Amino acid sequence: MKAKPVLVLLSLLAALAITCATVVIVFCAQPEGQWKGSITRDKNGVTIVRNPKEPLYIGNVIGLEEELKITEGERELAFRDLVSVG
Repeated sequence: MKAKPVLVLLSLLAALAITCATVVIVFCAQPEGQWKGSITRDKNGVTIVRNPKEPLYIGNVIGLEEELKITEGERELAFRDLVSVG
């Protein structure tokens, strides 16, 4: 008995979808570091967080880039005639 072409195509598409999902999960997942600090509450209900001395991640985790700098030299960007709005 021959398999119907539609069933074969659906089986191949399902296998391809499972393979793609597996590749995305395995290769795109970021490794999570294990935080070694502690969170406790004192008798008054205050939350106390203790962090370890060593950082969880070494190196730059985020990079910032300046987009706009407001100075007196550039009149169109400078603050002028500040008044209270309160």
